Amino acid sequence: MGEGDYTLINSEAMDWSDASLGCPQEGYAYAQVITPGYKLVFDLAGAPHAVHTNADGSHMVICPDAPAR
Repeated sequence: MGEGDYTLINSEAMDWSDASLGCPQEGYAYAQVITPGYKLVFDLAGAPHAVHTNADGSHMVICPDAPAR
């Protein structure tokens, strides 16, 4: 699959409760500050995938456990 094989199907401004962007990983510590950002949902081969970002897009995480709708 290449760069053009996905489609943005939803975007939502979010205030994440900490620097994990709503997708904490076990064994990591995160700054406990409200972190503005976005929840982006992409369609890839018919399946939704959630990507969480900070406000300027300099940090993004694929969040497989997040509801993607």
